[in-house]
Amino acid sequence: MRRALAVLVLLLLAAGGGYWWFAVRAPAGEQARGRRTPDVIPVSVVAAETRDVPIYLDGLGTVQASATVTVKPMVDGPLLEVHFREGQDVAVGDVLARIDPRIYQAAVDQAVAKKAQDAATLANARVDLVRYQKLAATAYTSAQQSDTQKALVAQL
Repeated sequence: MRRALAVLVLLLLAAGGGYWWFAVRAPAGEQARGRRTPDVIPVSVVAAETRDVPIYLDGLGTVQASATVTVKPMVDGPLLEVHFREGQDVAVGDVLARIDPRIYQAAVDQAVAKKAQDAATLANARVDLVRYQKLAATAYTSAQQSDTQKALVAQL
């Protein structure tokens, strides 16, 4: 019991010493350091004058236009010429760009050739229909073959 009491007294003395060291003694040292005179800051004096001052704004961020327009072409292809500058005002009906017409000319040529081919096939089918109708009238071919040819002419 005596030994436990002695250990308890020693712990209390150690705690009191630590409190005095950190809580009581430290602010006195800080006050002594705070009493120093501050460093002198040099100041220059100039007469006031009126003049334009440039305004600079530096910052991070993004800039977004208040109004944007998406231009979608009615046709697609490689551009040959562009007839406007970025930011330029344009009106309805203005030619903005010229697209390479060769792709579309080739498509037109293909369509014309296909039409000519279909016209030739139709002409041949009509000639065969006349021939089958004559043969069916004289019973040298079946009426079914003549009717099939008539349906083919109607299809073409």
